[in-house]
Amino acid sequence: LALTLLSGSAAAAELSFNNFTAGYEQLDFDCSSDCDGFGVGVSAELSDMFFVSGAAARYEDSLNAYSATLGIRTGGTQYAWYGELGLAKATVSTPFGRVSSDSELLIAGGIRGLVTPNLELDAGIAYVNADDADPTVGVTGTWYFTDTVGVSLGLSGGNDLFGGGLGLRVNF
Repeated sequence: LALTLLSGSAAAAELSFNNFTAGYEQLDFDCSSDCDGFGVGVSAELSDMFFVSGAAARYEDSLNAYSATLGIRTGGTQYAWYGELGLAKATVSTPFGRVSSDSELLIAGGIRGLVTPNLELDAGIAYVNADDADPTVGVTGTWYFTDTVGVSLGLSGGNDLFGGGLGLRVNF
């Protein structure tokens, strides 16, 4: 496996919006409190132009986050501009029960592209219509060590939220 990762002989054939992701994430709120956890996501093409996506994450301190979106894309097999519209939900629980649960509008957009046959970059911006929320800007790189499996590293940030993650991505 290590030789395959370093050799770069395998490559993603083309940009795919059909994928499953799983990984570790860490969030820092207002540079004063942080939490980490695990998340999963899935994206599936409905046509050459439309796709759906969903994600769920469970963090320490009983924070759960979910999202579901409908997306549109334009571009080719090596790059794509995209936009998404959907719902985001965050739930905080305590041993005494659920403390808060909010569902809000989610709007996101960006560009994804294969910079090299092995490296895909995704740069985007997202906004959740929640109290005191600011847009979040993020960038993720995925290194493909086979034509369908890659390792992703991502960073995101806004005025009061910073995050990072490491994950595995499988295109189908």
